[in-house]
Amino acid sequence: MLRGNATGYAVIDLDAIAKCETDPPVPGRFESALLLANLAAIWPNYQRYGVRFVVLARAVVNKSELGDLRACIPRSHWTVCRLDSPAPLVEQRLRMREPGMAQEFLLRVSPALAAEMAAEAIEDFRVTNADRPLTGVASDVLHEWSQRLPK
Repeated sequence: MLRGNATGYAVIDLDAIAKCETDPPVPGRFESALLLANLAAIWPNYQRYGVRFVVLARAVVNKSELGDLRACIPRSHWTVCRLDSPAPLVEQRLRMREPGMAQEFLLRVSPALAAEMAAEAIEDFRVTNADRPLTGVASDVLHEWSQRLPK
């Protein structure tokens, strides 16, 4: 979807850049220290190759987490989108997508994270991500995002 509408963009799955197994485990909520270190390290590389826009995929729960992420990409304008899905659909998707212990963990913490995100309300806008084609969701996100770009 971005490909047809923008150049100089990247998509970074923040969970993926922090995924690891260590002994002892990386401390912090969802390996956040490792995630931040990796994002700060790779962002200059994206800039060198002309990336001006980046989609960071992750459940960001509160202002503190958002502030930590912003510090990794200095002098930037941020727009936060919350994808809304009903709890039964989130559970169904987690059961289909996540293997083994990760699935159990995510099913256990998902309701609390959703409640905290709702209470914190750090998003600039929301898009419904249920019972719709992915291209429709992406189109709505891009439209809402483009309305918020600095003039």
